[in-house]
Amino acid sequence: MNGSRILHRICYLVRADSPITRNEDVDRAGNRIVVGKGSAYDLFLTREIKYAQIVRLSSSQATIDTFMHDGIVA
Repeated sequence: MNGSRILHRICYLVRADSPITRNEDVDRAGNRIVVGKGSAYDLFLTREIKYAQIVRLSSSQATIDTFMHDGIVA
């Protein structure tokens, strides 16, 4: 694969009342992002996110439960 790149397309699930309306709004100080620990998304976010806090959880179900109950932004 000479000169080839793999591109990732990431979407975030946010609350209806969230001020986040674009992917560019996610990486801000004070925002928390939940992700399954060790997943491809975790690896991507680890490389890309500079200011928001990444909250790594044990499973996809745990990320959904945390998002629904703990006020996580994305």
